[in-house]
Amino acid sequence: MGWFDLATGWISNRVRHGTLSGSGRNTPQCVNTLLGIVVAGTCLALYLRTIAPGALGGDAGELQFVPSILGLTHPTGYPLQTLLGKLLLTTMPIGSVAYRMNLFSVLVSAAAVGLIYLTIQLSTGSKLAAFFAALLLGVSEIFWSQAIIADKYALNVFLLSLVLFTLVRWSRVPSNRNLSLCALCYGISLTHHRSMLVFLPLLLGYWVWRDPYLLSDWRYSGRIALLVALPLSLYLWLPIGANRGLPPGTWRPTSLQGWMAYLLDRGYLSVIQPYIGFGEKIADYGKSLLAQFTHYGVILGLAGIIQQVRTHNPLCVFLALGFIFQSTLAAGYQVPRHWVFSLPSFVIFTLWIGEGIAWVLLASETLVTQWRAIGYGIASIALASLVLFVAIPLWRNYPTFREMHLDGGPLDIWRQDLKNGYLAQRFVANSLPFVEPDSIIVADWEQATPLWYFQQVEGWRPDVTVVYPIERWPKALATGHPTYLARTLPGVGETHRLTCTGPLVKVTTTPDLQIPADINLLGVNLEGEIELVGFRFYQTDFSTGYVWPLTLYFRALRSLKADYSISLRIFDESGTQLWAEDRRDPVLGMYPTTRWAPGEVVADYYEVPFPRRIPAGRYRLGVIVYTAMDGGGWHNLNVVGSEVSVVYLPPIDVPAR
Repeated sequence: MGWFDLATGWISNRVRHGTLSGSGRNTPQCVNTLLGIVVAGTCLALYLRTIAPGALGGDAGELQFVPSILGLTHPTGYPLQTLLGKLLLTTMPIGSVAYRMNLFSVLVSAAAVGLIYLTIQLSTGSKLAAFFAALLLGVSEIFWSQAIIADKYALNVFLLSLVLFTLVRWSRVPSNRNLSLCALCYGISLTHHRSMLVFLPLLLGYWVWRDPYLLSDWRYSGRIALLVALPLSLYLWLPIGANRGLPPGTWRPTSLQGWMAYLLDRGYLSVIQPYIGFGEKIADYGKSLLAQFTHYGVILGLAGIIQQVRTHNPLCVFLALGFIFQSTLAAGYQVPRHWVFSLPSFVIFTLWIGEGIAWVLLASETLVTQWRAIGYGIASIALASLVLFVAIPLWRNYPTFREMHLDGGPLDIWRQDLKNGYLAQRFVANSLPFVEPDSIIVADWEQATPLWYFQQVEGWRPDVTVVYPIERWPKALATGHPTYLARTLPGVGETHRLTCTGPLVKVTTTPDLQIPADINLLGVNLEGEIELVGFRFYQTDFSTGYVWPLTLYFRALRSLKADYSISLRIFDESGTQLWAEDRRDPVLGMYPTTRWAPGEVVADYYEVPFPRRIPAGRYRLGVIVYTAMDGGGWHNLNVVGSEVSVVYLPPIDVPAR
């Protein structure tokens, strides 16, 4: 018997029992629960294989250390994630604190997928539709990206999924108990992300429409209102956290007006401008929707909307308005990474995809009943399409996220995205231990939070002050303390002396003439212009990704009349060049050599990636110092007394991946 006969036989059996669409009423509840566990468990396994390994930058970095020290986060406070995170850290001693907070997102994301499955199954009666739709959301790019880092969006999706599940359950079984549970879950969701406020008028309208007693029985409606309001008492934690005086410490409201501005995040409200370029933004949102669910998924979602309208599903209006409000809100954000704000609308659209799949499966059952041979073929195609429907984004996204957090790539000079792999960990490990005592590091938010994490959680260098935002560097320098920048900042090198301390840039007013005592010396004279004094390797293996961080130390041998550039290259044992990075000016592109004083020692930090295409073996890094010629072309500085322009560093053994 071939696979097609097996498949059609299985379909025939499902048809006879009315379960091709998973809608058989005689199936035990344990089967439904088991499928929910399977879909959640599948996503859990995928997320654990691709989880961010440690410290991160930005909001994710903040939400790694604030729960540990019980401080105050940026507006609007996120008291639920802070307190739940502390509970997880206390009860689950697995790995570092940073890893555990990433694990927190993994757990709530997998649970959200399970809840979406239960919601669709409850709404459509189709287990297969619920299984494939929930799994599609779980392996979609944006959802997956937030499921494996300690940001706030994973918990927000879980809470929205919980509210939707309880709402659908109450719609199916309109008991006081189910409405009370829905109200309580919604109240809990308000203690996390303010985007849930969008659903308040919709929920109130839906509750009143479906249960008119809420308008006539004030004790009943008062109890529901109390259940919504009761969880808001978690916000009482915020003044306690603020009074602890711990990082980030940028927000310390002291008045009622200040707390209202903090809770409403009025400063951030100004970046929500859906009316600017509305058409273009909606088009971008549509492209994002297609990228997450494919054309097939969007068609199924639209079919699900039609099915809800056709069957007069009372949830249709609520979901449609919620989707419109959330997608408009997401499209209106004038900030980087604005796509993460689309996640609530994607959750709603997933419910429609489930409706569409259930409709397709039901139609397939009808075709099999009426035209057996043709129906079998169509049903087989439908089931195979659903498998591909999930397999294609899984095949595309798994390697991406796996490599992202195994390697993560090198630091760039801007350091505006430290949420991949070991980027944040290397940034701090190669800088914080090497700065002078009582230093000030001035940083953007993306770089400040991992620095605070290692200070507050790991106990590194409590003598160092981290100042945010980076525009405050002149005031920091004026204090007389050694001052460092966490990223490139154009223009600083025109008025100040610069040198790298690991990934950081030290800002001074006098040139540094001392060669560090703990570096590997080379002493290579390049045409009497520049000396490659030495280098520093920061690691002996590739345990923090297939990236090799190093600092090169140069010295001006005289007053330089040309701006020299640096080229760093990878060569294999045969001398073949495999990779190169050219930096027009040293010190993260900020300090032209014509600004160097005679005898000044300047350090320049690099991170060399070993791409996946480079096999295991022995490699060498080569350094070339060159300048652009007026008539075109380049002139490489040769080692004095030779025609050699490449200065080789010691060999590096790259292990197999």
